[in-house]
Amino acid sequence: MTDWVTASGRTGAGQFWTVRLPKTHLDDPAQLVQVDHRLNGYAWLVNRSDLDAQAVSFLLQDSQSVQWQLPESAIPEQVVSCGRYTILDFGSRTLPVGPAHS
Repeated sequence: MTDWVTASGRTGAGQFWTVRLPKTHLDDPAQLVQVDHRLNGYAWLVNRSDLDAQAVSFLLQDSQSVQWQLPESAIPEQVVSCGRYTILDFGSRTLPVGPAHS
């Protein structure tokens, strides 16, 4: 999964329990932004500069993820299964990251 994230060259997002471990294994942890299920930045135990990302082009989820609340028009181009993780890849389309909270 981290190979996919690194190779994408893009920024994605995931919820707290899902994104914490993969972030630690990336050369550039800022490639994964910690958000809540509504895509608002979640500033808990994270480098606050990660939240400078204003948009993401993929979402990382697993069995611990709360159901995403996305606009109806947000349909992934592909769904990539990576072990315990699933990547919802929106390709060149981006989803805005909302204001951060903790």
